[in-house]
Amino acid sequence: MSEAPAVPSKLMVIIPGLRDSTMRSVVDRVRRERGDYRVEFVPHGIKVFSRTRTLAKSVAELAHKIRGLSGENTGEVVDEVVLVGHSLGGILIRAAYLYGLGYDRDSEDGTADAWPRSVKRIVLLGSPNAGYREKNLPGGWVYPLVAGLGDFALEAVHSGAYWLANLRLRWLEVMRKLYTDHEADPENAIEPPLVVQVYGAQDGLVTREDIDDSRFMPRTVRTEISSGDHGKMVDLTDADNGAKRWDELAHALFDHFPEADDFTPVSQERVYFILHGIRASAYDRWVGDLTDALQPGQAHIPDPDDRVPKVYSLNYKFFSAIEFAVRGTRQKNIHQFLDQYMEAVLSHDPDGFSFMGHSNGTYMMATVMQHVRAVRFRNIMLAGSVLPSDFDWRRLFENGQIGGYTAEGGWRPGKVHNDRARVDVPVGILANGLRLLGYRDIGAGGYRGFEGVTASGVTYHRAAFPKGHGAALVDHDGYPERMPEIARFLVDGEVCTEPQEPASRGFSYLSRIAWFVVLVGLIVIVGLLGAGTWLLSLAIGAWALLVLAVVLLLIYVGLRSV
Repeated sequence: MSEAPAVPSKLMVIIPGLRDSTMRSVVDRVRRERGDYRVEFVPHGIKVFSRTRTLAKSVAELAHKIRGLSGENTGEVVDEVVLVGHSLGGILIRAAYLYGLGYDRDSEDGTADAWPRSVKRIVLLGSPNAGYREKNLPGGWVYPLVAGLGDFALEAVHSGAYWLANLRLRWLEVMRKLYTDHEADPENAIEPPLVVQVYGAQDGLVTREDIDDSRFMPRTVRTEISSGDHGKMVDLTDADNGAKRWDELAHALFDHFPEADDFTPVSQERVYFILHGIRASAYDRWVGDLTDALQPGQAHIPDPDDRVPKVYSLNYKFFSAIEFAVRGTRQKNIHQFLDQYMEAVLSHDPDGFSFMGHSNGTYMMATVMQHVRAVRFRNIMLAGSVLPSDFDWRRLFENGQIGGYTAEGGWRPGKVHNDRARVDVPVGILANGLRLLGYRDIGAGGYRGFEGVTASGVTYHRAAFPKGHGAALVDHDGYPERMPEIARFLVDGEVCTEPQEPASRGFSYLSRIAWFVVLVGLIVIVGLLGAGTWLLSLAIGAWALLVLAVVLLLIYVGLRSV
């Protein structure tokens, strides 16, 4: 009686891109030549016009599929797992690995599965770290038109998309943590897998620059496929190039990479993000003054060191009231801020990140943190904030987005402080009025304060600073200098001096009826435009044109002056 063939102790899971036909030739070749691997081909089911919700569902399904294939459901996990993904498949395989480790599970607890411990290698074939760029896509000019027709999964993996940004940041965080933990405790900690990022020399969709994150990551290497475009790089049926292509793919799949532990370590310099508000022209000096106050050797900074901090201060110029009132325009600078954050994370430890924002800058920061859970800050200071009073700070604390890890590896919750002005028209009237008219993402938190935040780690003063929208950014008689105090909070979380101004009863009343004030303003604008048009219709002449020009100028100046 013949013996049953031995079951391979190694598992290779291969995930295709949007088109799986060419990838099947790689599956067949590995099965023929490497009998020590059980090879499983797992299509993801995502199509060009799949909806975004399909993406998250596919990641969860893929992670559960690997769990079953690995033997975890029967209690016998295989000795070695190799994950291989081409193009979109590489993005999904990274997300599934993080899911298996317990990260960013929306509907389940964060308990890690056992199978990621067996993952020894992850091979990413033509898979971009930063997402696909429409300029590289065939017919890329069509993308903005199609994207507006629905919420498609491919939008989530486009360069700058929130979902992909979260994956990119979480990947950096987790791979670095696995490496550090394993170095400290190799017997018990998970060994980080070798990550092989493969780019095609003739790939016009994903280039070497698109996988540049690998320079800053441990256990990550790059290698090249010398022939074939984005799809052909995994096609072994090509009579002219198939043999050489297989040799290069086999190198990525099976060979040893002695340079895997060579990478650029992250800097421990502190990083500060400063975002101005809609009245940059009135208060832009404070950004430079705060940058100076954060430099080493300042007497107001406790425990100064000689390392010069990195300061990011995105300047998006003047931002008018009418631009702020339009939701799409209000969000136009957010991705620039997210890009700056990602640039900083590549080379710096996010445990040393803090944020200072004024007005619209607070909205940009909060929007990014709500959509990208991997974004975090040690300390956050707000001045003239346009966030709603019921903003969910508690969720950000629970997500581990406010705080940082200590040198010993423990978690230290961070701090959020909100400074207010006695009379703040852009916050108390404009932002609050727009919220009362239906804009739920903004409000009067920077004037009224935030609701139910005592237990969540948000501090504020009962009294307010004198004057207006930028009151917390300028010096006042009888008060300590503002910039050194703000710098001290960003460095160590020490709350600033208590202001002395009581709330203005008259302005508080106006703020409560802000919807009416904004509505009246809109009626006045429409009335002026209507009157100008009526005059123009009576007599087309120099005087009529002059009257209309004056009306439009008054509207423009009024909106720019709020």
